[in-house]
Amino acid sequence: MPGGETADLVHHTGLLDLIRTLHAAGKGIGAICGGVSVLRAAGILENKAYVDNESSPESPNVVADGNIITAKANGYVDFALEIGRLMNIYKDQADLQETIDFFKYFKPV
Repeated sequence: MPGGETADLVHHTGLLDLIRTLHAAGKGIGAICGGVSVLRAAGILENKAYVDNESSPESPNVVADGNIITAKANGYVDFALEIGRLMNIYKDQADLQETIDFFKYFKPV
């Protein structure tokens, strides 16, 4: 779920029902920035660890709890990395580290 202004989305029953269905099926769900409020409105963050832009500055930028990944707006790189882990897109630890080095630390390949 992308971030931004989500005030209208938290009342969109079709979207909330879809999120609940995906969650019940154990599918990976991610939200960043304002998108976390949509997951909260769907009720899938109850009894889950999560982070959003309202979280304290000391909170991590990204939290993964089971099949749900949430992130503060400035945690976009870590958010993408966590989604990749959840989806098993990395061949091995070396592939993951290369991705981290390139996108987070801007090291050339």
